[in-house]
Amino acid sequence: MLVSRRVKNRFLTPMRVGFVVSLLVHLAVLCFFMDKFHSVDIKEEGINMMTLSLSTIQNPSPNEAKPTPKKPKKKIHKKTKPKQVVPSPIPEEIVQEEIVESTLAKQAQQENQADMIETLSYRDGQNNELYQQIQRAIAKKQKYPRMMLKRKLEDEVLIEFVIYTDGRVTNIRLIQASKYDDFNRASVRAIQEASKHFPRVEKKLRLEIPLAYNLDL
Repeated sequence: MLVSRRVKNRFLTPMRVGFVVSLLVHLAVLCFFMDKFHSVDIKEEGINMMTLSLSTIQNPSPNEAKPTPKKPKKKIHKKTKPKQVVPSPIPEEIVQEEIVESTLAKQAQQENQADMIETLSYRDGQNNELYQQIQRAIAKKQKYPRMMLKRKLEDEVLIEFVIYTDGRVTNIRLIQASKYDDFNRASVRAIQEASKHFPRVEKKLRLEIPLAYNLDL
């Protein structure tokens, strides 16, 4: 028993124990630094990779030549000259007709201006022989309407008309008409029938003649 204890004590001397402890401590420190340096290397490699990738994305420097954009080609529009419309010649027949119409219109205008209408009213015609002749010719053709005669109705009509130098009578109209249409129609009919017997006039006249319808006449 004593021999075995001695042998153990010789093996576990303080120097040996201190050596083992210091060895373990040194190994632990070495492992710690190894791990730390390895992580730093990994970080540096990652930074280098990132810098390389960013450098590839960087914009080109201003010194680099930029591609010049192509200018669009201008379309050249050809100006078309307006076609000259040549007026077709007017036929000579139309020109002659227009000349004849214009000359006739001028002649008619000159005749109307030269041939002025003179109005002869019943107030001024009492002392005019021409007026009295026309009035007597109308009285011969004036007829009393039968219905008005049967109903014993009376009235007076003032009528107007124009006499031309060639004997024509136009523009017959009632200045003061009767309320009975039979008297108005009889007056116009009397003028139309008596116009054939009117005396010739030297100038165009407008006459105003009253036609009375009285039962005492």
